[in-house]
Amino acid sequence: MSGNTNIEIKHVILPFDFSNSAKNALEHAISIAKKFRADLTLLSVMDSYSSQCLQYRGTKYVEFEALAKERLNEHVKQIYTFNKIECVVTETKWSRAVSQLSDQKANSIIVLGIGGKGRDGFFDGSHAYRIVDSLNVPLLVVKEGQQVKEYKMITTPLDETFHTREKLPYVSLMASAYEAKVSVIGLQMHTDNDSAKHMQAIMRQASQYIQMKVKAYQDKIISSKNEVSDLVKHASEDKTDLLVIMSSHEKSLANLFSGPYAQQVTDKSNSPVLICPIRVSLVMGAVSI
Repeated sequence: MSGNTNIEIKHVILPFDFSNSAKNALEHAISIAKKFRADLTLLSVMDSYSSQCLQYRGTKYVEFEALAKERLNEHVKQIYTFNKIECVVTETKWSRAVSQLSDQKANSIIVLGIGGKGRDGFFDGSHAYRIVDSLNVPLLVVKEGQQVKEYKMITTPLDETFHTREKLPYVSLMASAYEAKVSVIGLQMHTDNDSAKHMQAIMRQASQYIQMKVKAYQDKIISSKNEVSDLVKHASEDKTDLLVIMSSHEKSLANLFSGPYAQQVTDKSNSPVLICPIRVSLVMGAVSI
């Protein structure tokens, strides 16, 4: 297992609609930006929910922009200056605004606070996997009640699907930054000898790869009938602070009719979930078997 994956985090993008979920996610975004000495951008869009949170009852964008930037700056003015903090306000839709911003800023990560009634559908967890697939950037999904922002235990699953190993560079990147312990859970879906040997080979090489980059590591292979339920159960037992998965491409037939894999995991997980994009050309040479 060799090669340079060239994965970096230089920009943290936080869609901010002034909700409690967004405010909680801001703490996670700040944590990541500090760990990687990355730039931080708070992005707000003129929509009905943000206007309600700001108690703005007008219709003029220029007035909303001024008020939104004022409030955004109030949120960031006490933050320790690591690199650059930017507040961006626009009147386009959330999905387009985030897409345009991530295109402008290479090596980005998006932090998305989900939950809360009345918000734009962009902040619905069911859209999280679509963001990753369409923008090809990692997405950290944080629920309102998930307040731990020092990720000391990072858990990630491995199975026999083609893209499963592509998240390992992200796992090691986050673990190195937070000096975290990594727990790898091998999800054995089939009981035949060939599948068992393949799973053991995947775990062996994953172990070799990760242990070269982090200080603390553990792994286990479990027999699984439902990848999502078993993953969340064992992550909870490990007292996981951060769960790292792939997007909807990492799934089995058992989950096919239950909705997108990433959506299922984020819905059930007790910890924030980092959803990684498919980056075959960049990653597979370093982690393939």
